[in-house]
Order: sequence, then C-alpha cells, then structure tokens
Amino acid sequence: MSGAKESPRCLIVDDHPVVRAGVRAVLETVLATGQFAADAQWVGMQTIVSDGGATTFRLNADGTPVTVSVYALGDFSPDQEPPNIPTDELAVYQALSQLLEQLTTLDAWLPAEAWAQETWQPYLPDTIRLYARNADADLPDDGGTVDERPWPNESDAHWTEYGRSEWGELRCRIASGDDADAWYQALSTADQSTRFILDDHRYHMSVRLLLPDERRECPGS
Repeated sequence: MSGAKESPRCLIVDDHPVVRAGVRAVLETVLATGQFAADAQWVGMQTIVSDGGATTFRLNADGTPVTVSVYALGDFSPDQEPPNIPTDELAVYQALSQLLEQLTTLDAWLPAEAWAQETWQPYLPDTIRLYARNADADLPDDGGTVDERPWPNESDAHWTEYGRSEWGELRCRIASGDDADAWYQALSTADQSTRFILDDHRYHMSVRLLLPDERRECPGS
C-alpha cells in the first residue's frame, strides 16, 4: 500500500440553504452527464491500454445506488481521441473524463458559501477492508531493502480466502473500531516496500476505506 492520500473535503448537508445549494450543484453536474441512469461498465480503452485500472463512480441519490466503471479513464485524453473506440463509447469517455476533472477540482467552481466548513477535513473511516498477500517469496525492488514491520494487531480476526493473483493467494477481512484504528495508523505510513510480519511470514497489505453506504463485507461474502 502506498502512503495514505489526503482525503477530499466533504460537503455536509444541513439546514443551511446555501450548503444545500452547493450539494445540489454537484448533483446536477453529475446528472447532466446523462451517464447515471443505470449501472454500466465501459472498456473501450482496452484496445489501447492493456494494463490500465478502472475509475469507478458511485452515485447514491434518493436511495438508488448506481455504479459506473470506466476502464483506463486516466489514460484518456479528450484532445487526442483514441482510435477503435465506438462513437457512443467515446462520448461516454469524454463526458466522464470532464466529470472526473470537475469532481477533483470542486474548489475551482463551487463558491466558498457552498462549503459547510472552511478547512479541509480528513475522512477517518470507522470500518476498513483489509487485503493480505503472502510475500515470503518477494524480492526487494531494484535491489533495495524491504521495510519489515510487526503485525499491528496480535489478536487479529478471521481472514477470508477469496482468490488468487499472479503474485499469490489473496485474503480479506473487515476491521472496525480500535482494530481499524490500529491498521489505519500502521498503513498510513507504509509504502509498496512495506511487509508486515505474522507467525514468521511476511505479508503485503492494502486497504480499502469503506464509505458510509458501502457494505461491510469482503468480495464474494
């Protein structure tokens, strides 16, 4: 896991009409793309990028969650239209690329009155999803050293085996309360070279900070 990134500032809906207006402006911007009528997965960039990641948008308005996944959106450039993408899918990439830019630069277009608080507030989750991979056979990157650290929770809970990757078996579990705090602190200063030691084995760890509307379970549970 790389070091924890600064969390985005949150719009908080309360009884202040200007704050509600700011939230409404963001929602209207999202809906104006026309891409959130139903769940969707777009993979047109796979013809160009073979190892890209997916950008996932999750909208939960009026209690109706919608998830839209876009492959290699970060590699898409509206100024250089890639070949071999169907016209309708190209329009999706263009719309969601612009939306991503707007959502990551809220300060540039939302007025100060739209914010419930003036300063950035880090998101501190009460529940996290932990992923562990046995890393006993890993070699140091570029001849460097491995950052080995003790397992932060000696009374760790049950892990669920949920799949394998080319790097080995993957395990998952949910942590909350003091358990989540211990792992959050341990992983916030970790990077890709960090390995946690448990029962004389080394593990590479990653974490998913669960949002309030996400299910508290591992994949496949």
